[in-house]
Amino acid sequence: MRRSGGGLRLQTVLVVVVVLAAMLTCAVCRNPVRYLVGGNDNRWKPNVNYTDWSLQQLFYVGDWLCN
Repeated sequence: MRRSGGGLRLQTVLVVVVVLAAMLTCAVCRNPVRYLVGGNDNRWKPNVNYTDWSLQQLFYVGDWLCN
């Protein structure tokens, strides 16, 4: 008698390929962004809560925080 192990292996490979393809289409690629910390004034302010400012931003790897 023959075993159907080859069919199971093919199904596993197909599932892995489909999952990888779905993950690649969901990946977001974008260029780095330069953020002026605290806003567009180009300078630090002494009495500003920068934690509150940063919570309103969405940062990604590669972004720059400038003053």
